[in-house]
Amino acid sequence: MMPIERVRALLQRHPTLLGELSYRPGLTEGDGRLSPPWRALMLEMPERFVVGSDTWVNSRWDDYEALMQQARRWLGDLPPAVARRIAWENGATLFGLPAP
Repeated sequence: MMPIERVRALLQRHPTLLGELSYRPGLTEGDGRLSPPWRALMLEMPERFVVGSDTWVNSRWDDYEALMQQARRWLGDLPPAVARRIAWENGATLFGLPAP
């Protein structure tokens, strides 16, 4: 089973599981665009993903802006409503923040 298929199976099996997208091999292709399998999964389950920055060590903060630029690039491959949901709305809901 390919990694994306494992992710799909886990999301199907666990209805409250969210996928955090900070460091996912295969998420993007060489040009930084969203890979077709990941795009299909995000379109299928847009409420199940959140953007992350994977700043697990202090040195990663130096790359924060570049990480967010990369996320903006692949988010641009999604319909605006889906991109907004993954980029912000799902996280806001998770933390009980009101819509702007």
